[in-house]
Amino acid sequence: MSENLELPLKIHQETFTDEPKEINDVNIHDLAINIGDNVKDINSLHLVEAIAILLHSLEDIIKLNDHGDLLQQFRRQQLKKRNIDLDHHRQQSITIDSSSSEDSTTDIRKPTPPNSPPAKVLKVDNDFALKERTPDSLIEEHDLITIEQLLQSTNIDDINTIDFDDITEEYQYYQNMKIVEQNQHVIKNFNLIQPPDLSIEQFLNRIKTYSPSTSVSCYIHATLLIFKLSVLHDVLPLTLCNVHRIILASIRCSTKKLEDIYQKQKTFATVGGVTLKDLYRIEVGFLFLCNFRLVVGEDSLNNYLKEFTDLRDFVKRNIDDVK
Repeated sequence: MSENLELPLKIHQETFTDEPKEINDVNIHDLAINIGDNVKDINSLHLVEAIAILLHSLEDIIKLNDHGDLLQQFRRQQLKKRNIDLDHHRQQSITIDSSSSEDSTTDIRKPTPPNSPPAKVLKVDNDFALKERTPDSLIEEHDLITIEQLLQSTNIDDINTIDFDDITEEYQYYQNMKIVEQNQHVIKNFNLIQPPDLSIEQFLNRIKTYSPSTSVSCYIHATLLIFKLSVLHDVLPLTLCNVHRIILASIRCSTKKLEDIYQKQKTFATVGGVTLKDLYRIEVGFLFLCNFRLVVGEDSLNNYLKEFTDLRDFVKRNIDDVK
């Protein structure tokens, strides 16, 4: 033949192998590549892959939190993608007239507390506990705002769907000095005196084992919410002393909003190693941190998966490869 025919390149497709059963079975580097190449999306993730994304997102954010300059550099990059100039919005940040109680509570939302439907009770190892939070005796009384006080001072409103790609209004909300002060008090509910004996991976494996009904969507929702609070809005400094309770609260809130059937409150508290009272406190506290806006659409979840690849690349390039 005289003509040179070009053979079309074969489109990369996912290789079908046995589904991963443990987090260690997931090659996070290959998973990130598949997400970047649009081979993987929210609808094709295995459960363990979703848990691995949560795990590595948390570990990477904690690393960035230990390098404050890098955290701010990465944050600026992500906000710039959404046409938010950090310096400009700091100068234009909104303020609420503290003399008007009606205005001061307009943006703070509280949903009707959900009821837990019955679920099968699992046998759980009760030795693990996350009960050693920072004692109230170490906090001045006038510095502590309780969850109960926050609920009493809040108007009931519906939980809203938010657009992950348009966060300007949300960013301005978190710049409000009254909201900043409120969130600083709420965060105290998540703090432990020292990191638990269980690593983040062991803790997630515990949840996977004893709360097997938690879905892929719930894990990615939880990851997205934490990413927004810790990175985009710089509200929640993620550390080894608060990450376990943040995991519990984010998964529990996402599960209650997204799932028709979920574990009883007492069972999930046992799984997480906290008392019923502490689970209630961190659950409501997390809702306040999120401004009671939990649910995002499928496009937003897939957008976060792209953010996850950016986060992985940034941490690997600036921290992991430097060591």
